[in-house]
Amino acid sequence: MKIADLGDFNDPVLLFGGPYSNLQAFHALCNEAERLDIPPERVICTGDVVAYCADAEATVQAVRAYGCTVVAGNCEKQLAIDSDDCACGFDENSQCSILARG
Repeated sequence: MKIADLGDFNDPVLLFGGPYSNLQAFHALCNEAERLDIPPERVICTGDVVAYCADAEATVQAVRAYGCTVVAGNCEKQLAIDSDDCACGFDENSQCSILARG
């Protein structure tokens, strides 16, 4: 992870929350950015690229290929330190805890 100065934006910026491994949702977002004439340089993801949906690896590859800025979310931070879960503090046997460990 690194700190980057994105500079000043004078044109519209598309800021979105994590795709959570939902490849189809990420592709829909890219289509919307294109429709709005917002290039990847002005698209910012707030992190959590991977999480509970089915296409984690494909979503990571798609985000990288697209070239938008990604802010490290809790999922990225926990993956970087090889954690057993996302550190969201879910109750031990809750569905979210089970999915996060997966």
